[in-house]
Amino acid sequence: MKKIVFIAAALALASAASGQKKWTLRECIDYAVENNIEIRQSALGVENAEVELNTAQNSRLPNLTAGAGQSFSFGRTSVDTGGDTPEYRNTQTSNSSFSLSAGMPLFRGFSIKNQIAAGRVDLAAAAEGLERAKQNLELNVASLYLDVLFKKEILAVHRQQTALTREQVANTRRMVDEGKVARAQLLDITSQLATNEVSEVGAVNDLTLSLLNLAQALNLEDTVGFDIAGVEADALTPSSIAVLPSPDDIYQVAVGTRPVVREAQLRLESSELGVKIAKAAFMPSLNLSAQAGAGYMYMFGQDFQQASLADQIRNRHSESVGLNLSIPIFNRNATRNGVRSARIGVRNQTLALEGVKQALYKEIQQAWQRAVAAGARYDAATKALTATEEAARTMRLRYDEGKATAYEYSEAQTRLTSSRSDQTQARYDYLLSTKILDFYTGRPIEL
Repeated sequence: MKKIVFIAAALALASAASGQKKWTLRECIDYAVENNIEIRQSALGVENAEVELNTAQNSRLPNLTAGAGQSFSFGRTSVDTGGDTPEYRNTQTSNSSFSLSAGMPLFRGFSIKNQIAAGRVDLAAAAEGLERAKQNLELNVASLYLDVLFKKEILAVHRQQTALTREQVANTRRMVDEGKVARAQLLDITSQLATNEVSEVGAVNDLTLSLLNLAQALNLEDTVGFDIAGVEADALTPSSIAVLPSPDDIYQVAVGTRPVVREAQLRLESSELGVKIAKAAFMPSLNLSAQAGAGYMYMFGQDFQQASLADQIRNRHSESVGLNLSIPIFNRNATRNGVRSARIGVRNQTLALEGVKQALYKEIQQAWQRAVAAGARYDAATKALTATEEAARTMRLRYDEGKATAYEYSEAQTRLTSSRSDQTQARYDYLLSTKILDFYTGRPIEL
């Protein structure tokens, strides 16, 4: 009785979400993409790339700087009092200065042009990195979602088996009371019922853990009562094992569509622009500059008329415009080494791109092989299940007629449960493998 109460409590916890929202696969994916921390960090990376591109674009504009200065001086100095000769006096003088300067690059060896181009490429690469993170998360959520559906089917198998065994316990008790079978038969079938109940509790725990894993992947704050919507059986049962395209065919599609490849290609393009930017330091640079300034001086405690602020600014202002040409001659090989370093970066990004392609091809080969193997297992498990179901049906008839022992009946039911579990496992392995192959060819993951 305690076991039965424990099972009922476990089942109640597993079905606590019956009156709450049940999540579809698309809802799970959309919520995960919106709330995943890695996705949000990648989105910030895109924003940062936009800021850096804007900075590069604005580097062509002139800059404008305003300045002001204030100083005080003390001591003897020559003072123009309006007479024939200046006088030397002990003075306290205030000097104010005001300036406005501007500068604009006219030519910098095409470095600004290449920096802007590199900024655009880096922005595109960041966007591909964001898309890569989204697609990887989508695949992970779909895998966890399918795992929950699988655990639900396994639980249904164990519940069905427990219900059948419980029915047989009642039938055996009736036959014992009628004197048709020995009481030992009742003890054996009751023991089998207890074993089935333990297996059912384990299936409930497995389902609960799978739901928790999915809820955590969605980054849900409250995982209590979380559950997913059911899926039509036809959507999860392949009518036949499809002929899969070859790994090479899948790779040819994936290499042109997968964000991880496009991101690596863009990083390589950005590093090639980095070489051009580094080479710009070998070339002369030309800048336009302009400046305007004015000053005001006042002597404290003097007995002669001093010029007003307006008069001094009008009379003491100055303006200048100039072109500044800088020709690099020798900077201790810093530019040359900068170019060499940039070229090393190109080679490194080339290897990175090749590594991404190799890893992608290996992943496709593994996924294809898993799909082929899962398809073969599913076919074999389906045939085995058909045979096992017929054997179990025959054994049940024999048991009901008293021609088979409880042990023989339990063995047949155990084999049936194992066969159903194997067929369900193979089916979900095949479904997941084919969904992964769809993922590599750019198709959305749907059930």
